[in-house]
Amino acid sequence: MRSNKLRLSTKLIAYTALMTALTYVGTLLGFSGGQFYFNLGDSVILICAYLLGPIPAMIAGGLGAFLGDLTVYPTTMLYTLVIKAIEGLVAGLMFILLKKACAKYLASHMTTAMKDFMASHPVLTEQEPTASPVPDERVAWDETAPDYKETSTVKDPASAVAADIAAEGNGAQQGADERVETPDDQIAQSDVYTSEKSDKTAVSANIKQIKKRVVLLTVALSLPICVFSTALMAVGYFIAQAFIYGTYAAALIALPLDCVQAAISSAVATTVIAVFSYKSK
Repeated sequence: MRSNKLRLSTKLIAYTALMTALTYVGTLLGFSGGQFYFNLGDSVILICAYLLGPIPAMIAGGLGAFLGDLTVYPTTMLYTLVIKAIEGLVAGLMFILLKKACAKYLASHMTTAMKDFMASHPVLTEQEPTASPVPDERVAWDETAPDYKETSTVKDPASAVAADIAAEGNGAQQGADERVETPDDQIAQSDVYTSEKSDKTAVSANIKQIKKRVVLLTVALSLPICVFSTALMAVGYFIAQAFIYGTYAAALIALPLDCVQAAISSAVATTVIAVFSYKSK
């Protein structure tokens, strides 16, 4: 157990380091032209939040974007460290809630589908009644009893053995007759098998439809999560630039550009999340 926890922690650290490096590279690999700029750093942060959770996304977002700003624009690197860390943390927490809701939806609908299938195919467990013990009529002969002739029900031993043999023969013949299947029985069994097979196919198709709805639900709710998280980023940079420039008017100039960055990053991240969600389901 301890080895598994250590292995999981090692993997999580490795994945967090990988996403930090990707955030750094995504921040550097941006597009800038005139008043418009865009980079993939926020998309990587949102994808990390969906795949790894809030803490790895907070580390990868804050540290990776901080190193990116340190390389290209050191003026905002400290603000970036806090803003992108909050972005990753909030997105990760919201994605946890989304996954729990989708898992609950999937479990409840699949349970309902299986219950419907079992209700339409009840398993009949008929138990034969336990035979009550039959008193043995062959009582020992006791000539010392004064009235043994009137009360005793002893039969002739030879006739009793013959009766047992005859009963066994009749039972074996009856069992053999019962085991013979008529063509009508075979046709009925084939119809039952075909019906059960078609019903199982219908249940499987129903489960696939439920999984598709879960994927669509994940994608539909991932987009507002990404938009909200990147909106926090835009507001954070607005406040940071107001402190840097000393006036809110100057910060307002960059706010629409940050909103464009947020919109494109949300669209890219949602597309990638849809692919991961489809593959995982």
